[in-house]
This record gives sequence, C-alpha cells and structure tokens, in this order.
Amino acid sequence: MDSLKHNARSLIKKMGTEVTLRNFEVTETSHGTRRDGETDETIKALSDPGSKTLGFGALLGAEVDADHLWVIDDREGEDIIDGGGDYASRIFNGGAEDGEEYIIIDAESSAENGVMLLECDREDRP
Repeated sequence: MDSLKHNARSLIKKMGTEVTLRNFEVTETSHGTRRDGETDETIKALSDPGSKTLGFGALLGAEVDADHLWVIDDREGEDIIDGGGDYASRIFNGGAEDGEEYIIIDAESSAENGVMLLECDREDRP
C-alpha cells in the first residue's frame, strides 16, 4: 500500500468519529423498487460540515455541494447506494435511533488516496 493511502486510512482510524452506516437491500420488481431489509455497521468517519470547515473536499480534489461531507476508508463503502431518496444509504452520528441522520447524495471513491467522500444532506427528524 502506498504511503498516501496508508496515511489517509490511518488518519480516519485515529481521528474519526464512530458512526453507523446503514445500507438497504433493494429489490427491483415488476411493481417498482422496494426495500427488503437493512444492515447497520459501525465505522469510523471524519466529519466536515459542508466541507467549509476543514476543506476535505478541496484537499482531496473534489468539489462538494452538500450540507455535510463524511470521509471514510474506501473499503467500508462497497455497498453504499447514493442518490438521495428512500433507498439511499445513511450515516447516523450519535446512534441510529437518536442521532443525527445524513442521507448519502453522492459517494465518490478515490483509488489513489484510499478514501471515499460521502456528500450528504442532513435529514431533520421529528
């Protein structure tokens, strides 16, 4: 593994916040798309609100236009479904039941630096 990947992944592991990544199992039927189940996984992620504070997007060469940016190890994002809406994967900060919920709008992986940028919109919970 080259040093850039190693350094980026080490930074996430050391400085990241534990969050819950929720992926949905989606099935296409003759009547449309439906969610069949969900899986939750605890992962480490670096948080950057709108990429305005820390500038991870600019640092990693991505233009970010979202409420919030999460940076994860690209090996954690294999099953992510982006695009927003009911079937998109989610990040929960502070627990899946009570924490802040972020819907993944765009997931961009970079093979050269070993991270995945998750552009998210915050979901307001009642």
